[in-house]
Amino acid sequence: PVLMSATVTPPSPTAVWRMIHSEAPMPELKKVFISHSHKDEPLASAFRDTLKNIFNNVDVAFSSDKTVGGGPQSGSNWLDWIHTCMRDCQESLLLLTPYSIRQPWPMWEAGAVGGMAIINPDPAAALKVVTPIRFNIAQEALPGPFVVTQAIDGRDPDSLRKLLGDLMKRYDYAGTPQATFKAVLNDQIPTLAQTIRGWLDNAPPMVTDGMVMEWCGRLDQLRDQRRSSEVRYLHHWIRLMYEGPQR
Repeated sequence: PVLMSATVTPPSPTAVWRMIHSEAPMPELKKVFISHSHKDEPLASAFRDTLKNIFNNVDVAFSSDKTVGGGPQSGSNWLDWIHTCMRDCQESLLLLTPYSIRQPWPMWEAGAVGGMAIINPDPAAALKVVTPIRFNIAQEALPGPFVVTQAIDGRDPDSLRKLLGDLMKRYDYAGTPQATFKAVLNDQIPTLAQTIRGWLDNAPPMVTDGMVMEWCGRLDQLRDQRRSSEVRYLHHWIRLMYEGPQR
């Protein structure tokens, strides 16, 4: 008889940890709320996928989630959904991009999460942490409340390692050997960093007054030169600036 050898793919460090510690009594990360601009949905999705790969039973909520069961359900009151997510979350990630810092909602959500931790009589609510993660924005350019907050640089793999490592220590991986920590992070960080880099490399810069004046000048020039058929190209770039890259 001919013996056939099968190629067996070894489990990842994250999968090994889950098998060993599936019954370990330790604090669990169960609820994370991501505050973001809808234009930054791919970033929120990347963090959701990474958190679910690392933590066994975590539910990651964000309003633009297009997966089945994600985000506000069809026909539901979206404001009630956001309020429930902010009330129940243990951790909140605030994604600060050139798009989101121009919107009032992410700032309001971050303040609401912190405020709920203060007024809620449940001692567990005091554990709520709001972590700003900045993308293509300098620390000193952050909105007022976050200038004095240590924000994570979302483009820096070491900063991402620090963020996820801190979450691991606070929750499911408390007391886990350092070697296991490193193995799990080495397993997850490269994919997350690559996804973020690929998205942001195509992201346009922030719209400034100077850019708007330049666009108006170009439109006037096209009108004066009777080149109206070329307006659609300028329109495409204006939409890209305001709405961000499209997948």
